[in-house]
Amino acid sequence: MGETIAVMNQKGGCGKTTTVVNLATSLAAMGKAVLVVDMDPQANATTSFGINKTEIKKTVYTALVNECSVQKATIPTKIENLFILPSNIDLSGIEVELSKEANYHIALKNLLEP
Repeated sequence: MGETIAVMNQKGGCGKTTTVVNLATSLAAMGKAVLVVDMDPQANATTSFGINKTEIKKTVYTALVNECSVQKATIPTKIENLFILPSNIDLSGIEVELSKEANYHIALKNLLEP
């Protein structure tokens, strides 16, 4: 059974990305399968795992707007057991797009449920 750990704070520069990258890496090193979902348009978590955010086409944004599946957007990292659903600047417009949908506030939960 999977667990969800969310790290969030509206203030910038408080260590959210650093916490996620280090915690995910530690859990993966312990043999846990880990999926990091980068929900920041700056995509610093994505970049932290060596992925060029300007070159990727399938991201958490494209999955949320139903242009691709989570599975197709997920990228394995260089760390065994650690995967990332990457982000890029496209994510900055997601609130406007999803606000037109019913239950938009649980879109990520619904996306990751399967």
